[in-house]
Amino acid sequence: MARYNKVAEMPSYAQPTIIKMVDGGFIGGTGSGAKDENNCPADLNLSIDMIRVFVTNDRAACTTRSPDSVLLVCYYPTR
Repeated sequence: MARYNKVAEMPSYAQPTIIKMVDGGFIGGTGSGAKDENNCPADLNLSIDMIRVFVTNDRAACTTRSPDSVLLVCYYPTR
């Protein structure tokens, strides 16, 4: 399965989500410190399955950070 290291390599529909996650500190690469031409991590090592989950959660507004950097996760009560 293909792995994506740079945002520019990813499908265009996913790029805004991945940039948001990098900027928010949710993902940051594998730790090599490599940067792309836009100063984003160049070692993200994401599969398309991971990317799709991130995009789905972003579209559902499931993950965000509050002003005091507390991770908030959406909650859907059962019926």
